Amino acid sequence: MVFRLRWTQIAVWILSVILVAGIIVLYTHKKDGGKEVSSLFEEQSLSEQLLVYLFVPRLQAQSDLFYEPYYTLLRTIAHYFTTVKAVEEAGANICITFALFPYMGPHNPIGEDEVMFCVDHSGKIVEVEFKHLKNDALPDSLNHMTKGTLPPISE
Repeated sequence: MVFRLRWTQIAVWILSVILVAGIIVLYTHKKDGGKEVSSLFEEQSLSEQLLVYLFVPRLQAQSDLFYEPYYTLLRTIAHYFTTVKAVEEAGANICITFALFPYMGPHNPIGEDEVMFCVDHSGKIVEVEFKHLKNDALPDSLNHMTKGTLPPISE
């Protein structure tokens, strides 16, 4: 009984440390310029936040297509690491550009991307452009997840 209680306490302690570490990483993930990425999402208008919520599945799909040749582990696109960069009119279409900060594992950033979608008057959504702007180095513990050279940066 004492032996089981001790292992339970150790397991709870380990899970607590992992949880605290994850929270620290989440809230210290910073974009260039020192602003926390998660706070950038919160500073957006409700309509911009709604656009992010609606497009997260499409953003995830585009990210998966781009990163699949480079990493074995699935990448994550989270709404709190995604912002609306621009909403512009392009003829009869409305184009939305998103800034993405995908990560692997417990919030290890892998880069910065931009994805543009255009929506026509009938509601049809088309991905127009994917730009990979920056590579972030993975921690040593995740280097085995790379398939080789990191993705090329768009210009």
